[in-house]
Amino acid sequence: MKVILTEEQLRQVIQEQVIEENIISSLLGLNNPNKIIRKLVIALLLGTITFAALPRIVDRLGQGNEAVEKVGEENIIGKIKKLWQNMKDKDSQVTDRMRADAVDPNLQEKVKALKAYMETAAKNQRYDPKTIQISPEAMIRACNQTNFDLPLLIAQAHLESCFGLTPRARRTNSVFSVGSYDNGKDAATYRTQDDCILPYINLMKNNYLVDKTVNDILQPGAFVNTKNMRYASDKNYEGKVRSIRNKIISKYPVLAS
Repeated sequence: MKVILTEEQLRQVIQEQVIEENIISSLLGLNNPNKIIRKLVIALLLGTITFAALPRIVDRLGQGNEAVEKVGEENIIGKIKKLWQNMKDKDSQVTDRMRADAVDPNLQEKVKALKAYMETAAKNQRYDPKTIQISPEAMIRACNQTNFDLPLLIAQAHLESCFGLTPRARRTNSVFSVGSYDNGKDAATYRTQDDCILPYINLMKNNYLVDKTVNDILQPGAFVNTKNMRYASDKNYEGKVRSIRNKIISKYPVLAS
């Protein structure tokens, strides 16, 4: 009998396949079976993957991985089930970092790429990279939590304040220049630079990206809010953000994944 999937069912199947591929890619370089087991258990606890997907994932990981082959795929799955059983009623053992790793298998690779980009940007503008305060992990996790475009966030953090290194950003902790006006008025200050990330994302989603895509607002003259007010007075702002964002995606594709 032929099974016809609805559009929503097909989208769900594709999403599950993408998640499986991302998890497999993130684990392929690991030669420690215990680390592989633990990461898969966390993914199971969070509902990122199902037990039905385990045999497929472990089979793929076993191809060419001597450590997995040595333990044996059946033993790996058995250990996963045992650890899952021990942890399922102890949610406190699932730390925020473990949750983030399970939801975004590429998290650590993204952090490494973003750190490299930020350090290069700082050096190019003659700032000391060691004085960067805003956390790459915080930026990535905020985008994961809100489904926000990470390359756009990075591009604006770079253009607005070189990741919080300008004197004004150091004073206000407003890395994205939210509340920072051309007349010198500072309408928004934050306790730390990490604290400015979610307010920026909320501002963008609720005022600039309403019924618009990132590509829409990066067209000439289009970076305006629902009241038709520009994010920045620079007439070339859209082109500058678009150029930086495109370079980020080109050099560090993982940051757009």
